[in-house]
Amino acid sequence: MADNFDFEDWGLYNVIGFLGQKYFVEYLDTVNSTDDILFEESDDTGVLYNEQLLKILIDSNNETIIKPDEPLKLAEGYELAVKAIDTEGMLLELTKNGKAVDSDILSPTNTTSSMADTTYYYRGDVGESNDIVLIAAHFKNAVTIDKKPMALLDGLWQLSD
Repeated sequence: MADNFDFEDWGLYNVIGFLGQKYFVEYLDTVNSTDDILFEESDDTGVLYNEQLLKILIDSNNETIIKPDEPLKLAEGYELAVKAIDTEGMLLELTKNGKAVDSDILSPTNTTSSMADTTYYYRGDVGESNDIVLIAAHFKNAVTIDKKPMALLDGLWQLSD
């Protein structure tokens, strides 16, 4: 069954009900769109054909400010931190249980930024499924206030790994 992400610009994904909860099945392609970044960036777009179901841990469109000294705490020991912001963009770092597992540079401050420029994503292997987007965060904006970089997040997604 198709479902919308809470951050609707990411498009759709399929779910299945199991034991009274929704589980992730696959990302769906939005025809003629590149905003479906989670579909576009996953090598395996689904997990059911590998006889897996992934628990949806976070699906949110709540606006949240991330400060450099206060990383965003996610489920399963992950944290997303803003390390630096300048006129070119911002540097993000993802850690799991205190160990850095990924980093990326985004450009949410540019008015011509695409969905790829404003969405951080982390891919991983789960069982037989390869390079599936497990964590995604959409950044609405990034600013520096009192010499402290801050980022405004307005979309967040996490699957169990």
